[in-house]
Amino acid sequence: MKITRESIQMHGAIGFTDEYDAGLFLKRAIVLNAWLGNSAYHRRCYNNLDKETA
Repeated sequence: MKITRESIQMHGAIGFTDEYDAGLFLKRAIVLNAWLGNSAYHRRCYNNLDKETA
């Protein structure tokens, strides 16, 4: 998410248009974030796994 948002910021308005791939990647990252969870969710899962094995 962070990389795609920064690429949109770096490229300006053209990055958000449908003709440019950065907008496509941002939309895909948003969907995957909602479907699979964000980075904070995965860090919590990893920490819980680490506690269970110790």
